[in-house]
Amino acid sequence: MYLIYLDESWNTGKDFMNARQPIHFISGILVSEDCIDPICKKLKSLEKMFSPKKIPKFEFHWSDMALWKGIFAGFNEELRIDTFLKILTIIEKSDLLFISQWIDKAKLFEKYKTPLHPHNLAFMYLVEKIDDFLVKSDSRWLLIMDNNEDRKQRVINDFSSFKDKETYFGYWKKKITNVIDSVYYTESYNSPLMQLADVIWYLHAYLMVSKHKWTYNKTQINKRIIFERLEKILKKKTYYSNIKPR
Repeated sequence: MYLIYLDESWNTGKDFMNARQPIHFISGILVSEDCIDPICKKLKSLEKMFSPKKIPKFEFHWSDMALWKGIFAGFNEELRIDTFLKILTIIEKSDLLFISQWIDKAKLFEKYKTPLHPHNLAFMYLVEKIDDFLVKSDSRWLLIMDNNEDRKQRVINDFSSFKDKETYFGYWKKKITNVIDSVYYTESYNSPLMQLADVIWYLHAYLMVSKHKWTYNKTQINKRIIFERLEKILKKKTYYSNIKPR
């Protein structure tokens, strides 16, 4: 069995022309159940770099790590870089695959008279690809998503419909068959694997959208090392990554 952890960002709803967030992302990881505990233990061991005692609601959250906010505010930049590199090592050495669906909001608005919400559209495309992969490997899967009160019930309803009937679109409609039960939501601070999905999503999105334009200073070389390692890892670990509509 596989567990699928999905996270999303740049959700501006139906504000399709938002220039600051032109792409809506849902990305995540497919992880074999045998790998869950080893990955969790490795991530939890990294927490001790920041505090020997357990911190309530501690999480490796990309925005706090990248901008050095919250729990991470009191630590130097070298530790931040080292943390990203250690997380990449965990990803590199683990039996997992990366998946990502991007929705170009402006193109979606131009193409359809009444466009679907980008979140629901991205979710549908990803579910189709995940199920294709797991049908071929004769595996079952359970879906876990980062909590999103805005779209939660609609996603659950859509998922149920995909299982009972089909996905949305004409010739490409498909019934989702190998999934177990429903969509489960969790707060990311309760799930090390969701945090891993969040960090790899952030680095991937920043790499693709910002073209390496992080705010560089004395550690420019180290930051570039992060993205160069990520590119190599994603070449091996990416099952599916796509942007729609074309």
